[in-house]
Amino acid sequence: TSEEDKPNLLTFYSTSKISAEAYAECFLNNYGLKISIVRYSNCFGPNQHQDNPYSGVIGKFIGRALRNEPLVIHDDGLQTRDFTYIDDACEATIEAAINPNAIGKIYNIGTGVETTINELAETVIAETKTASLIEREPPRPVDTIKRRVLDISLVQKDLGWQPTTSLAEGIRLAIEWEKTQLAPEGENSQRAVI
Repeated sequence: TSEEDKPNLLTFYSTSKISAEAYAECFLNNYGLKISIVRYSNCFGPNQHQDNPYSGVIGKFIGRALRNEPLVIHDDGLQTRDFTYIDDACEATIEAAINPNAIGKIYNIGTGVETTINELAETVIAETKTASLIEREPPRPVDTIKRRVLDISLVQKDLGWQPTTSLAEGIRLAIEWEKTQLAPEGENSQRAVI
């Protein structure tokens, strides 16, 4: 997906994001406000919430694997996403905010690497070194996007930004953080109080 591709407005969430972009561009055009817009791929890392059933698959997989629970994949697991470690996304956002070349432009922030949900589950199980299994469930009505990978060539060219954290490395960092948040043995809650 490039910055020029027409957005697929399937949900109120995606529609609200495009609306926010239109407001930002309006402020640029009418008041000269120096704006740049970033569009993120699937970001992940420490402190990723696991309670939203429709987002945060890496956090969910890590939490379940560390509890030796099965990793649930809806559909066949061949759907793909572009997973970006949060530190990389933050660096790109800061660069887009301070670099004069970014004014008035839209940038995709991702890795440009396509990963299937099956590959993701296998990586999480390998990195957590657990015996979690993979369970399949039917697709959900909201699971309509089969393939998502971002073209990041514009942000690379204009701002010189490049992601530096591999998926496996980012998962390892997220696992280490998650381990510090687990409740002590014998407690009922999943996480200790932060």
